Amino acid sequence: MDALAPLLAPIDDLVASSVAASGLAEDQVKYIYCLLFAVPFGWLFRVLPNLPALKHALSIIISIVLCSWTLGQYSWVHAVVSSLVTWLLVRLLPPRHAATAVMCWAMGYMSVSHIYRMYIDYMGWHLDFTTPQMILTIKLTSFAFAYADGNIARKKDLYPEQSRNEVKQLPNLLEFFGFVFFFPSFMAGPTIEFAAYRDYISLDMFKTKECNGQIPSTIFPTFFAIGRAFLMLPLCIYALQMPLNTVLTPEFAAHPLYLRLLLGYVYVNLARQRYYFGWYLAECGFVACGADYNGHNADGSINWDRVRNCYPLSIELASNTKMITDNWNVCTSTWLRMYVYMRLAPFGRSVATIGTYTVSAFWHGFYPGYYIFFVICAFQTLAAQAVRSRIRPLFVTLKENPTTKKMVEIPKQPFKFFYDVCTVIATASITTLNGGSFLLLGWSEAIAFFSVLRWTNIIAVMGTYVVFTYIIPARRSKPPPKTE
Repeated sequence: MDALAPLLAPIDDLVASSVAASGLAEDQVKYIYCLLFAVPFGWLFRVLPNLPALKHALSIIISIVLCSWTLGQYSWVHAVVSSLVTWLLVRLLPPRHAATAVMCWAMGYMSVSHIYRMYIDYMGWHLDFTTPQMILTIKLTSFAFAYADGNIARKKDLYPEQSRNEVKQLPNLLEFFGFVFFFPSFMAGPTIEFAAYRDYISLDMFKTKECNGQIPSTIFPTFFAIGRAFLMLPLCIYALQMPLNTVLTPEFAAHPLYLRLLLGYVYVNLARQRYYFGWYLAECGFVACGADYNGHNADGSINWDRVRNCYPLSIELASNTKMITDNWNVCTSTWLRMYVYMRLAPFGRSVATIGTYTVSAFWHGFYPGYYIFFVICAFQTLAAQAVRSRIRPLFVTLKENPTTKKMVEIPKQPFKFFYDVCTVIATASITTLNGGSFLLLGWSEAIAFFSVLRWTNIIAVMGTYVVFTYIIPARRSKPPPKTE
């Protein structure tokens, strides 16, 4: 990086002025600029000649330079080591055994990285190599399983998603490291399947009637994506004036309970906005280079959402926990579903569920706050399912569709609307307050936060679970009587 210092000096000055203007930490500002730099590189990538080797090599160079500037001169070495071992495991072992070995290797490397980070920066939010390593863990494990799927004898055993992403031919090292260091994805995600990366580099992704083998123009979609991301930035900056650890102060505890609940919701919600901003901004590089292309609609418009990682409105207005998990950190949720849950499903639903939550927890790290949050979410999900099975039938009736001969739900208005409003409010408030433990990280901090709330969120979850699971019997909507 010393050789590039004269070239980076103006950028460093820009970073310093941005830090002074925004109040954000220097490493966070560098990360933002790093994601923005992916946009012009993406436009350059779009017009490169169709030479896969050139694209792989250029992507590797871009990611190494950005990673060195943002996270430290040798921070990218972790990616090289973990990826090279993965490639060797897939190359040398039978595909099925290789997939399991890569999962153990990648998750083990990730876990050691988390422990090391906790040792040198406990409870800190400084950015380091563990962020791209988390993304890389998803990419390496999905690649290993996709290669195993591509070389399985019984293709009928595969789900449609697995068949779509299967990899039949092992890539050479240049192509593999091009995938590992694909610059729109390397620093902060979102992730992309190896099959999609290969189709993008070869332009097979665009061999459709509408595209005719050419990447569509990405100028307007990119600026739209950037604008969408920066709509979230004011809330992120405002959140600096209302840090979440304020909820642990004596001044906060002195407020009446109703105000503590309201302010607790506001503080946690503001802290959550940085994730929306980061995920939206990370997608911009994908849009710029064209890799976010996801087909055309019937009206001729293009879907730019192949790697969309969040849907904020669907999260904030969710009526149940599943809607939140389906729209939050979508790429990680998809990875957990396809490469953990589906792989463990033959051993039973309970094993698959427990295994998925375990992998998710280890992937996030080892702070107690994560595990508190996941346990509460599990009971919240069960409670919501119990309420839905017992209360929702009161607000809908079943009627047979004369065309499909299937039963469909007909809402009883305006009562169904009232039910929907109540479920949205309950889901938003309880999930947000529970999320305080995830963001506060520590055990004592999470317990202190719940204590100052008088444990109302925990009582609401556990009380609902017990009452609607063990006391109130389940009921079903009665189908209409058949007529001759």
